Amino acid sequence: MKVLNSIIWLASVLAVVALPSSGAFAEDRPPRADVSASAQTDENLKINLEAQDWQTVLDRLFGTPDTGLIDGNRAFQFRAENLTLTAVQADLFFNSLDSVQNLPALIEDAEALPGHIRLEGTIDGQPFELKLAGRELKIQGLTLTEAQREALVAELSGIEGLREMKIEALVDGKMTVTKYQGGHEKFEILHRRKPERPEQHEGRGHERVEIDRPNEGHDRIERPVRLEKPEKIEHGAPGRR
Repeated sequence: MKVLNSIIWLASVLAVVALPSSGAFAEDRPPRADVSASAQTDENLKINLEAQDWQTVLDRLFGTPDTGLIDGNRAFQFRAENLTLTAVQADLFFNSLDSVQNLPALIEDAEALPGHIRLEGTIDGQPFELKLAGRELKIQGLTLTEAQREALVAELSGIEGLREMKIEALVDGKMTVTKYQGGHEKFEILHRRKPERPEQHEGRGHERVEIDRPNEGHDRIERPVRLEKPEKIEHGAPGRR
């Protein structure tokens, strides 16, 4: 009987001792470290720059060397506003295939992560904007020749991961819109045409030309702004009818 009472007493003491210890452990338990670290990492990958030098922006994206965002292995969001580019800087980035810090290289590496990029500013005082979101690209405000436009479209459309793009540019003095989607290029010319007669309606002074063609090597194709009706020649007579 005494043995049984001793066993019961010992069990009661152990239960009383165990309860405070368990409660203290629950109160002192620290928060999960992995959640906080993950949130901090995501925050570090959202970068906003304001009125920075253009080379600083390129270095942050491409690295100096191997330290840029596109050299990493995590998704990122990058935005730079109030940038000031010269025509030479813009040409190296958008049109030069010799530069290692150019647009095609940026698209290829950013798409693999993926990276979302937005650049806003001016090129020789004229506003421009670039948006790259995954596999979609939009550019506004470039000044190009027709040869430069075709070379740029050919280079970008050859990037495997790029699904859709839209480029609004002043090409040889004419406002143009180039759209590329699903292997097809659509090219539009938007410009003002001088009225032939004073009574001509103002709304008819705006001409729009649309060309839709598949991506087949991007051979140069002459794009007439206006098709003219051929003159009729009377059979058997050298003169006009």
